Amino acid sequence: MRPRTVAEAIARAAERLSAAGIDDAHLEAEVLLAHAMRIDRTHLLAHLHDPLVPATIESFEDLLSRRLVHEPLAYITGHREFYGLDMICEPGALIPRPETELLVEIALEEIQRRRPAIRIVDVGTGTGVIAVSIAASAPEVRVLAVDASEQALALAGRNASRLGVADRVELRRSDLLDGLGEFDVVLANLPYVREDDWQWIEPEIQQWEPREALVGGVRGTEVIERLLGQAPGHLAAGGLLAAEIGDAQGSTLAGSARTHFPEAEIRVRTDLAGLDRVLVVRN
Repeated sequence: MRPRTVAEAIARAAERLSAAGIDDAHLEAEVLLAHAMRIDRTHLLAHLHDPLVPATIESFEDLLSRRLVHEPLAYITGHREFYGLDMICEPGALIPRPETELLVEIALEEIQRRRPAIRIVDVGTGTGVIAVSIAASAPEVRVLAVDASEQALALAGRNASRLGVADRVELRRSDLLDGLGEFDVVLANLPYVREDDWQWIEPEIQQWEPREALVGGVRGTEVIERLLGQAPGHLAAGGLLAAEIGDAQGSTLAGSARTHFPEAEIRVRTDLAGLDRVLVVRN
């Protein structure tokens, strides 16, 4: 029997999502139904007793069937909030995580300290959320966003255009810093998952997100270490490099940074859970 109201549809969907092992099942059911109805969640919750038309039920069932096989919610809806901005998300680029917002905060702190002219590069830009968030928050700056993936760069360009910062976010295909110039701030959200850990990662990530954007090698640190090896020729005197890292990689990567920047100030910033999150090198 089909659900008759918004509330019934949410309740039944939440039961199915929960049975499939999906956390926050009730919230996800609400988000999916709101997406099917092309309204926001606030509007949805204000109309819980409204009847559902057959076309809406069919659309909702299609969306629900995708989530039940663990396709990420952000890929189904095509959106994810990051740093207070609504970003487009699509397969082929990593879904932005809240912990990556720390890189934006670090960059904005540096912009505030060094105004007015500052040269910033976002390495491994993916969906472009770091570069776009910085440009949206600091209207006087320009950001170079680079990635090895043309698909990711195209998505980053769409996010920049949609949020009105395309004139201040330059997109370029590059292997890390190869062929680029000198910068005051180097930001990087690069792969750092260990190869052996990939098999244990939840299906939303393992089956749907691009492996090459997540796995950094046998140790997990290889791509970041390669960036650190390139960085001395690209980081200006007094410049800052900030790279997101795994929660057990702080000591290892701080040691690697010391090899390439023997006179630099090096520290590891933690996230809200107190875990290693960002390697910071002050040249």
